[in-house]
Amino acid sequence: MKPRRPCWRCITGLVAVTFLVTGCIGISNKIADTVLANEVRFDDREPPHSPQSLAASADGVQHLGGQGQGLSCSLPPFAQALAFDKNVGEAPIALQMRQACAFHDYCYRHGNATYGYSQADCDFMLQQQAFRLCKFIKREASISQCETDARKVTVGVRLGGAGSFKRARALDDDKASTFFEFDPYPVRAGSYRVVRIAGAPRQWVRDGLLPKAAYHFDVRPSGSLVHILGWKPTGATVCTSFSLPASYNAMNGPPQVVRDGSGEDWFVWWKRTGLNETGGSFALLPAGRAMPADWVVAAGGWMPQPDTGQCEDRPAWRGDAAPPGPPLAFVTASLDLKFSEIHPVIGAGTPGVVRLIGLSIHSCVDGDASPCLVDVAFDTALRQLRNPAASPPRYRAMDPNCLETTGKPHDSCDRYRNYVGAPFVTVLAGEPALTWLRRGTGDGDGYDAGATVRRFTLGTTRAEPGRDLGELRLGAFPEAREPALVMHSATASPVFLSAVAGKQTFKLLAQQATPEGDAAAVAWACFGNADNAWLLRPPALVPDPYDAHRHYIVFSRARMDTALEVAVATLVDGACLGVHRHQPFQGFYTGFVAPDEMTAVAAAASKPGSEPGEQAREALGRFSERVRGGQLVLADVTGDGVPDLIQVAKIAEPQRIRMRTALLVGRIDASGLRFQSLNSPPP
Repeated sequence: MKPRRPCWRCITGLVAVTFLVTGCIGISNKIADTVLANEVRFDDREPPHSPQSLAASADGVQHLGGQGQGLSCSLPPFAQALAFDKNVGEAPIALQMRQACAFHDYCYRHGNATYGYSQADCDFMLQQQAFRLCKFIKREASISQCETDARKVTVGVRLGGAGSFKRARALDDDKASTFFEFDPYPVRAGSYRVVRIAGAPRQWVRDGLLPKAAYHFDVRPSGSLVHILGWKPTGATVCTSFSLPASYNAMNGPPQVVRDGSGEDWFVWWKRTGLNETGGSFALLPAGRAMPADWVVAAGGWMPQPDTGQCEDRPAWRGDAAPPGPPLAFVTASLDLKFSEIHPVIGAGTPGVVRLIGLSIHSCVDGDASPCLVDVAFDTALRQLRNPAASPPRYRAMDPNCLETTGKPHDSCDRYRNYVGAPFVTVLAGEPALTWLRRGTGDGDGYDAGATVRRFTLGTTRAEPGRDLGELRLGAFPEAREPALVMHSATASPVFLSAVAGKQTFKLLAQQATPEGDAAAVAWACFGNADNAWLLRPPALVPDPYDAHRHYIVFSRARMDTALEVAVATLVDGACLGVHRHQPFQGFYTGFVAPDEMTAVAAAASKPGSEPGEQAREALGRFSERVRGGQLVLADVTGDGVPDLIQVAKIAEPQRIRMRTALLVGRIDASGLRFQSLNSPPP
């Protein structure tokens, strides 16, 4: 159920009367500067990082966060006009600050479950990011003016979002925060946990375990505790644990999973020095072949941890001798390519090459403020950048707003609109390409109603700009349709898929991007009047490994009786063929119940809808945080190319830590994608 929003007619009416009586902009400045006076000041010009869906594997699965409520600044136009100065040709403040507001929306809905963020954390980061955006967009603006504008945005969104912050331990669906990894640099989190699915240690594979393992990273600023969990064909788990130190000169965080052209999974850390600069270094490690010495190279240290007592403790390197020669892992020298985020390239088929691509936030050509495609490729055999003699190339994605023909100064183009969300990565003819959305043309007209789709691939030589694949339009694509998933991204007309929540139910909307932007959205009836609860946990878009025309969108929800419910919609060439609803997987979360929660969970299962007592609510809240607020991963662990469903939980008990896993195996048959227990016979 969508959270009830405040009565804007009442709020804006009260604000308007106050402003008109006392002097609109002046009083709004005084209110904001008084209420939020002590924000930490940043005297730098680095923009904030973009919110994005961070993948748990290299399987090409897209996750849709946001719970179907759209991404925007929640500032009514009337309030914008009263509270903010607007120069001629300048975009509305809600468009200028949209990147920070999108992060704030994710933070309110997913931040508590994913990173332990509080409402105060989310509001603090909004003000911080709004300040950075102001300095990035308005180079001539004073620091004090940007501080005031950032405070006003924060006050406005706090009023507009009153009551919308969601908690991981909430028992009511409409108040629940759920896991969605959206922050590439969670420096404000005291600790958080994420799962990565990658190649299992080779000793385990030789012992007959499944070819992929779950790497559970428990991350703190001081370092990370890593649990590797693998599966026997019977479904029993094995595990091993170790800790990694943090580096003084880099932000600590989990790796990305990047697959090279030969199909091997590599962990790649981008060790950015800090948020106020774009420099750093890369560390790479082959997940399955890595020895302790490789973890030492990549992380700067390695220390084994005692077994958890939950699963069969099995050393990942039993009987393995360190291979001759240097370790397989390697770390690059410090470099600065002017990007904020970097994304794995999936499907670039060069054996032994690990590749990533990003979009620069600073120009790569003097006198031109166009963004640039940053191409980073590593030769894993030589343990270095593929062309160590030269810096990784950057290819200018020429922005019409930044060209001489517009008559505008180059430093006034609106490049900030390129970074509201992460770009979609595509492979065309073996080369990576980026697709991203921008809103508003000129002074921002129509930003809240439609979007422009920009598409670029690499230039043919280092000296040439990126190749423009043609600009497309999404004519009627309001902010409520973002975030979106993309299908057929390598074609001339990609399709953008949105889930939009109503008061009680949601709808799936698909819209094709065209040069004219006149394609209407198609509302798929395959889900009928499905409850909004299906959007609490991020739905996932899965490509069919055998049929490029077919996709599946997987929805899930956790129940307090330890059951997992799964629904799969089959999508073929822009049409929804219907939904296969599974019977609930009873007992999927049985192992996730801590001993002191068993009574409360059993009572909730036997008397659904009853009001628990205070102690039972606390116990159910912890269980809800672990299951509904936990990371449910769609990734291939069996090696057949079909994604499986995995969830991992860490349960603290007196004098020990238990790691629990639950696994459903994916199968594709004539009727589409299905899930079943590991040992179920094929249909």
